Amino acid sequence: MMDEPIDSVKNAMREGTAVASLASEHLEEAEKLSVSERQRAERAIKETLGSLFQAGSDTTVNSMTPLFVALILYPEVQKRAQAELDLVLSRDRLPALEDKPRFPYIEAMCKEFTRWRMVTPMGVPHATTEDDVYRGFFIPKGSVVLSDAWTEHSEATQ
Repeated sequence: MMDEPIDSVKNAMREGTAVASLASEHLEEAEKLSVSERQRAERAIKETLGSLFQAGSDTTVNSMTPLFVALILYPEVQKRAQAELDLVLSRDRLPALEDKPRFPYIEAMCKEFTRWRMVTPMGVPHATTEDDVYRGFFIPKGSVVLSDAWTEHSEATQ
């Protein structure tokens, strides 16, 4: 997860086929350093980008799971989304960002799947501005509060 991607970028840089990326840009900067500094920099680049990759793959899986569940449970949704894709695209290309306005149904699907199972269920921390009591629990002013959206959503739909 960390060595192979960096090695691949380094090889592409040597061959002159590297595309601009965080890895290639930082590796180019590291080339200007002394050997020991370059080794430290390359390790930091490798670990940082490896962490980003891991975080991205985890959130991607968590984002895609509701999609697959929904498409299995609701085949009519899948058919309608496929019809929208077929209307906009030819079979010889994938959707591009500039196509997004032409996919209102798919956009609505994505928002709904995100609502079903948020990637970051704890959301953004908040602080109380005054003392409060919630469900019999005293929460002093200035407390950091995290909301559990998964639980809130499941309670709201029951």
